[in-house]
Amino acid sequence: LRLAEGTGGRLVDREGTARRAQQAPLELQLWVVALEEGLPRKLATFTPAPSFLTQFLPFFDQYARSHRLWSPDGRALVLSTLDGGRRRLVVVPVDGGPARTIAEGEMAFWSPR
Repeated sequence: LRLAEGTGGRLVDREGTARRAQQAPLELQLWVVALEEGLPRKLATFTPAPSFLTQFLPFFDQYARSHRLWSPDGRALVLSTLDGGRRRLVVVPVDGGPARTIAEGEMAFWSPR
């Protein structure tokens, strides 16, 4: 994941004090790297749901093995997004196919089976 262009910026006022820019909601880009080619490919740009951003991402290293974003077959990821103020669960195929909303909700993970 990386910040999308134009998000997360800072403004410096006349007194030299940095403050967070009042912009559109934070957007992240989802990238994957195909090991055969070694080339990165952007799959999606999305606004993360608040719980995904504040409760899952900061602790990803602790949750990565028990809370799986990758499908068991490795062909898709599931994301918790915010779209027009509504929390949505979205499946993003890694082959570049279109992402699809599967439900409204706060957080989703794949079962290992």
